Amino acid sequence: MRNKGFWFWGFIILLILNLSIIFSMGYFHYKMRNHGADIKSTMIHKHMSNEKMKKIRKKFWGNTNFTIEEKKFLSKNRKEHFARMKVLKSELKDNQSILFDEIRKSKPDSNSIIKYKMKIQDSQKAITDEAIRFYEKMKTKLNPEQMKIVDNHLSNMFHQNIKKN
Repeated sequence: MRNKGFWFWGFIILLILNLSIIFSMGYFHYKMRNHGADIKSTMIHKHMSNEKMKKIRKKFWGNTNFTIEEKKFLSKNRKEHFARMKVLKSELKDNQSILFDEIRKSKPDSNSIIKYKMKIQDSQKAITDEAIRFYEKMKTKLNPEQMKIVDNHLSNMFHQNIKKN
């Protein structure tokens, strides 16, 4: 008799645990779908300890010969660049969503499709232009040796982002 009670309560606890995991996964999926970029960028930093962030910074800054002024310049422009890219990527995502909503309709409006295709192209062009603007701005303050370090760092970040996506 006692053995049945043990298995019953064990089953109930596991059932509750499984349901909470399933609901958590569903909620996380919902958040990622509706707030993708925000959640993605904050999740990385939330799960990274300060020590790990310090190691990443030290790994990058440790092998550079940047002055404090150059580090501030790079950091300031990087933050501005990320803020602009976040807005541009959000616009791109919104336009893509609207376009695909229109395509899914039983009778899609071809003028609307053309309009949003053009908006998507404009958004992609703006993203590329922002990336070029950021890179050109870096070249104004940094010497060729420092640009090689930045190039290497940006290349590593780009390839890591491709692997994640």
